[in-house]
Amino acid sequence: MFKPLQLLASLLVVASGIGTLMTVSIPSRAEAELPVGGEVIPSLMLPRLTVGAESGVGGRVGYAGRGTIRETSEALLPTFGLTVRMEKPLVEHFSLGARLGVAWWTSRALIRGEVQRSTLTDLGPTLKIRFPFASTGGSGEVYVMAMGGITMQLLDPDIGANRPFGLGWHAGGSTGAQYFFSRHYGIYGEVGWMYHQSYHVDSRQIERVDIHQGRISLGIAILFGTVRLPGDFHQR
Repeated sequence: MFKPLQLLASLLVVASGIGTLMTVSIPSRAEAELPVGGEVIPSLMLPRLTVGAESGVGGRVGYAGRGTIRETSEALLPTFGLTVRMEKPLVEHFSLGARLGVAWWTSRALIRGEVQRSTLTDLGPTLKIRFPFASTGGSGEVYVMAMGGITMQLLDPDIGANRPFGLGWHAGGSTGAQYFFSRHYGIYGEVGWMYHQSYHVDSRQIERVDIHQGRISLGIAILFGTVRLPGDFHQR
């Protein structure tokens, strides 16, 4: 029962360590040049990595298939997961990135049937409209973000599908904020919604799984690169 939580904690520690190691051992050559005059926002155009824990709240899972499973749905229990995103601001108010997410889900009916959690893996691009700001202690941004891409689903074998692995797609959106309290490190938080659909070809029972849930994500943000004033020499 606690295996997904233990795995999530381990993955979060490993991902955070990798992000820190990248910052310390492999300095990025990315630079953000500050304009002459105006407000100074050091993190304005630097690429950044976010690593966080993610939870799905509310929502339902639906099944479509054959035999005893036709069109059914049931309420989901909270989903636990991990999300990693790398992004690069292209202009002041627009950022493009890529996201990898892993989540473990179940329902009350499945738990009663002693079926273990199934696993969703998402991979796809993110598009973000952002509004940077500066304060005396740091800098950050508030934003709205759209995301989508491919989904790989691995159902628990006891759920009722002879083809547990399935491919599909996901789409969703979030609103959130990042705040950097130092030159490289900060925190972020997001709330939103996500929809998943996966297809299990040639399965005699479950052929399609649909999942929609609210989304909450909290974690760390790491900036890569340096801020350069106009006229400064490039570091070699």
